[in-house]
Amino acid sequence: MIKAGRIDLYADNMLVLQYMLNRFDWNNGLKIVRPGLENKLVEIPIFSNKMPAERRKTLINIWNSGRLSIKGDKQKMLLKKYNVAL
Repeated sequence: MIKAGRIDLYADNMLVLQYMLNRFDWNNGLKIVRPGLENKLVEIPIFSNKMPAERRKTLINIWNSGRLSIKGDKQKMLLKKYNVAL
């Protein structure tokens, strides 16, 4: 349906989009537009307000430390593995 122009697709992460295009061999068949996404987004997790604020903060800090630890060689390895580029 995407290739037939019957629906549009919104992807909020270019790496996921690149991976999917590679996976289905759609690199030449689709036009990618980036309205409003020219600047990199910083993704953060969101937890329920029913969870205590201190617990939410702890989980966000765990997520951030994991995200930041994937820089350098680890990041390059993952990008190569999934055939995507920043």
